[in-house]
Amino acid sequence: MRIAPRVYTAQADIDRMQAMIFELPNDEHVQLTLPDGRVFTGIVAARPMTMQFFDPDGVEGTNGTVRLEQSALEHPEDARWVDLFLDQIVSIRHIARAEAAVRTLGNATTNGPQSATQ
Repeated sequence: MRIAPRVYTAQADIDRMQAMIFELPNDEHVQLTLPDGRVFTGIVAARPMTMQFFDPDGVEGTNGTVRLEQSALEHPEDARWVDLFLDQIVSIRHIARAEAAVRTLGNATTNGPQSATQ
């Protein structure tokens, strides 16, 4: 059974997460900002997808995760990955060679990031 801190059943919330998925293709270098201001930079390990989860109260609904690989070129022992729930992402910045585009995604009403590695 998959557990998520929050799940969604409203179509507008699910549509927001599904739209976000198109912003996170495989091998894309991105910077993700969470509601509490924390920023995670890395490479999308695999395109995320929405899935069915249960919240802590046993309510079934939709959420999703994205895995970012965070490399450490000069210190390989610091390399890691982080899994983030899609509903926690408030902005995605695509990191390109010449320029970066910032897209702010909706309004987040959650209480902070969740990571499977924390």
